[in-house]
Amino acid sequence: MQVLQFLATRQIFALIGPAVLLVFAVTLLLTWNVDRTRRHILYFSSAFFAYCLAATVQIIFVPQDVGLNTLLSALLYLASALLLIEGLAIRAGSRIQRACYIAVVLIVMSAIYYYYYLDNDLVARIYVMNVGAGIIFLAALAWLDGLRKGALADQVLYWVFVLFALHFFPRTLLTINSITPSLDNFARSSFWLALQIVMSMFGVIFGITLLATSAADTIADLRHEKDTDSLTSLFNRRGFEERASRLIAEGEGQRTFISLIACDIDNFKSINDGYGHQGGDMVLRSFARILRETVRDSDLVARIGGEEFVVMLPETDVAGARECAERLRMNLEKARFSALPAARLVTASFGIAEQHEGETIWELVARADRALYAAKRGGRNRCVVDEAPETDQFPGTSSSGPRTLRL
Repeated sequence: MQVLQFLATRQIFALIGPAVLLVFAVTLLLTWNVDRTRRHILYFSSAFFAYCLAATVQIIFVPQDVGLNTLLSALLYLASALLLIEGLAIRAGSRIQRACYIAVVLIVMSAIYYYYYLDNDLVARIYVMNVGAGIIFLAALAWLDGLRKGALADQVLYWVFVLFALHFFPRTLLTINSITPSLDNFARSSFWLALQIVMSMFGVIFGITLLATSAADTIADLRHEKDTDSLTSLFNRRGFEERASRLIAEGEGQRTFISLIACDIDNFKSINDGYGHQGGDMVLRSFARILRETVRDSDLVARIGGEEFVVMLPETDVAGARECAERLRMNLEKARFSALPAARLVTASFGIAEQHEGETIWELVARADRALYAAKRGGRNRCVVDEAPETDQFPGTSSSGPRTLRL
């Protein structure tokens, strides 16, 4: 009853903003609980909780000792800022320099202590808190470049954060004259009103944007799961077709070479029969790792069949693809597998084809497959090029059809 009597009408009105942000805090916490691998969401939720607590401490004035209330609310506001920055940095794939931020917090808290207990100056405390917060947020931009270059939701999040960091300075300068030394008048000042409105507005924008990025992540994860082979973590047939078609369209627009390598593990059935599906799965995963580690980041690697893989090489002619295939062949030949005897070699055959103008992805794959089957017929563990130029022939090959390369 005493608490209700203590809360004046303006205090109840002021609590609306923190209450709305509390809803976002709880929603973000529940979102994180669904997928706890996304630590940044937990930091965002904690930041909202810390801000709500800081604002509530000021609004209902608990503890009622002015000095303790000032220090506690300031500490909670700073904690909210650092938690938000930490979450954004994790989202951006970087790390903040925590030692620097701890030093800044100590400086700000020391200044607030000084301007209350040693030189009681409310205006000075406001300048210290707001300018200090603005500087902290602006300094954090150095670690958030990954957001600026990320997906659309991340870019929106970045620029909202930039505006949020900048707003501390004009808002403080434009409303500071409305403050008088009286704490009672402070609660009626335009500075306090502007603070509540602007912080609530940015809090809602942040909350909506953060939830939107979480939803975008979930959609991307579902799409990735749909387009990814669960055993090897490479693209599956569906994922490969979508991305390869896009690469072909881009290549034709830029008139650049595109080549494709089709590869198939030799005698894979004997591996499954002799060492079980566990041994076969281990060989498939290891071969997928060899493919990823051997090719470039820009190359497209996929598993499109049981033991058949493809590698699409943008901006690469048939000669470059042939060299890549030979590296892959030798790397696999040298590999050893813990589930197989040391003497058991695992090899693969490779078919190489360069994309023709107007040729679809599966027409290109079919030609690479034709060369792959020629490699199988030729004795396996070799690379065969489909339709290589006549001037690039090797001894013992004909001038048409697939030709064998064994370096």
